Amino acid sequence: MSYLVWNCRGLGNPRTGRELGELVQAKDLSVVFLAETLTDEARLEFVQNSINFDHRCLATSSWFLKFPRTKVYHLRCDSSNHIPLHVVLSDLDLPKRKKLFHFEEMWLSNRGCEEVVFSAWNNGGALGFGGDVLAKVEKCGKDLTWWDKNVFGNVRRELDRLRKLLTKAESEARGSGSNLRVLQLKKEIDVLLDRESTMWAQRSRLLWARQKDRNTKYFHSRAIRRYRRNKVEGIKDEEGNWKEQQVDIAEVLVKYFQDLFTASVPNGSQEMLSFIPTIIDEEMNDMLGQDFSEQEVAIALIQMAPLKVPGPNGMPPLFHQHFWGTVSHDVTSSI
Repeated sequence: MSYLVWNCRGLGNPRTGRELGELVQAKDLSVVFLAETLTDEARLEFVQNSINFDHRCLATSSWFLKFPRTKVYHLRCDSSNHIPLHVVLSDLDLPKRKKLFHFEEMWLSNRGCEEVVFSAWNNGGALGFGGDVLAKVEKCGKDLTWWDKNVFGNVRRELDRLRKLLTKAESEARGSGSNLRVLQLKKEIDVLLDRESTMWAQRSRLLWARQKDRNTKYFHSRAIRRYRRNKVEGIKDEEGNWKEQQVDIAEVLVKYFQDLFTASVPNGSQEMLSFIPTIIDEEMNDMLGQDFSEQEVAIALIQMAPLKVPGPNGMPPLFHQHFWGTVSHDVTSSI
């Protein structure tokens, strides 16, 4: 979060207003405080509109985590130049749904993850997958799900367990004088804290976030805000009817995209295409039609953001990037 505080002489000058707009856009400001004794209310309102900066209500991350679905309404008041804020506190109602598989970046901190992927991928042919890349990816997902539940474990539950043991060990250390157990538990907790931070950073989808940053509360808050922003509470169909049920919302969305991507052949299309000049000759077309090389596929994969939205199989680009030595031949052959 960033602020701009400016005792701005000459705010009535259009040039100063343009400079202010450039500052707001360049710095991605959350709060702008301007002081200019010679500027009237009408000019300040014009400046506010010109920089697209509306009234806002601010809250700390800890407060927002307690009331993640809070909404702020700006009420009209003709008797005062201060706008009343109507704050409605509400918890976030998370729907109960089947948990889908998603590859976790924190799994890479355990050597067992690589062993599971190597075994699942290379045993795919023996299980009748016949080199089918999608089937091998699905097999990796199933094996990783079992490994996560039975070997890797739940990070948050394990943290709670170790913290209780640490409290007990510290009490025993004061009596015995030996803190070896305390140091061991702190080391294990340190590893789990890194994993927890990685987990919430992945859920927050902050690609610019610096790795090894343990601001877990911040990442948690960003993940909840992203969920709230992406949640569709209702939608209008093509006839203008408001739909709130999940089944009805899904039907409206599916129909919209079906109509959007349904092929149509308008009359005279071939005639219109005849007026478009040909730019690509036969030689260029042959070159573009060649099979992809393994190097080209690897370069394209490296350029992807590791934790971009995963596909239907739950595997982000990070999975193929990290295990490229294992999956490269099958992935390249399938393209």
